[in-house]
Amino acid sequence: MTYGRPTMTVHVPELPLPSVAEYENEDTAVQLPPGVPSKMGYYVEHIRQCRILGEILSNIYHSPTGGPNVGTPYYGADTQPRRLDAVIELDAKLSRYERAVNSWVSWISPAELDGLDPDRRLIIAGQRTVLHGR
Repeated sequence: MTYGRPTMTVHVPELPLPSVAEYENEDTAVQLPPGVPSKMGYYVEHIRQCRILGEILSNIYHSPTGGPNVGTPYYGADTQPRRLDAVIELDAKLSRYERAVNSWVSWISPAELDGLDPDRRLIIAGQRTVLHGR
């Protein structure tokens, strides 16, 4: 996935997620009417997903010393039980993420897009597909 390289944000402290508010200008937030998805919704969900994928890369595909092991999982005899626990925990995080993803971009329980213009529906459908594929 990263060709043995760590992700770009591996050493960055975890910052709060951005707001999904829409802005008229830098200072004025606009309240969206009900049934209108925020354009920032996909971005926030993408960040949440990237954090989990980063954990997967660092916990499963890097050696205990912290460096990459030429893109292959490190399976020492003493780490197999810990690795299995890590896999189970990461799978649970992915499952929770999948259930909690914003309904506009959810592939499990998607929101109805009938009231949106066709171009916006197409964009959201693509965003759903990208998140699901990742």
